[in-house]
Amino acid sequence: MMKLSVGDPSIIWNSIQPQSDEKTVVIIDGTTVREVGYTTEAISVFEFENEVAVRRVQTLSSREIGNRVTTSEILRSNFQPISHLDESDEQKISIRYDGTRVIGKKRVVGGEDTHIERFISSGVFDYHTLEMIIRLLPFKEKYTVDVPVYHAQLDQELDVKVGVIGIEKVDVGLDALGAWVVETDWGYVRQWYWIGMKDKLLLRQSMFPREGFEIHFVRKPKRLDGE
Repeated sequence: MMKLSVGDPSIIWNSIQPQSDEKTVVIIDGTTVREVGYTTEAISVFEFENEVAVRRVQTLSSREIGNRVTTSEILRSNFQPISHLDESDEQKISIRYDGTRVIGKKRVVGGEDTHIERFISSGVFDYHTLEMIIRLLPFKEKYTVDVPVYHAQLDQELDVKVGVIGIEKVDVGLDALGAWVVETDWGYVRQWYWIGMKDKLLLRQSMFPREGFEIHFVRKPKRLDGE
């Protein structure tokens, strides 16, 4: 299986475009279906040390599963990670990348700060950028690739296995768009994404934490022009 790395020449990294969306969070627990909150995503560009960089901000708002804001920054030219900030009801993690060195701290609500400092392998991505990476991959039937990431919450490197498992239509208001169905295997959890075949929009996301329990993130209808 092919293994991706930061700056891989087979990917047009700077093709990631500013965009935003909002998704409804739906839980299916046995035969019970309920909306429990929403997520938002905003991808923007900014200047960092005379280079063009990308900032991704993702929020989760839910009384049932918690509130969270995660921000990652990368160089647009190659997806080299710059920084990562994760704030939830329980903890705050803040790190910066200096080449293969990661420096930061973790603060648990009501607890003490934990210093983070470690070296990671060359070419590793920040885990929170995976959902941008999968919008740039040259998907085709049975496409597979390993994506190495550093996971700040776990403080470890992971190889995420990404693979196309099918093609489906996804309802987006008044229309239905063709989408690649993409499975990501993190080793401890699997997630599924529906990526628009035409515009590479992230249309839907699903995970199944345990048997009979499902979490779906469904894109709310809006302009489909890439915002």
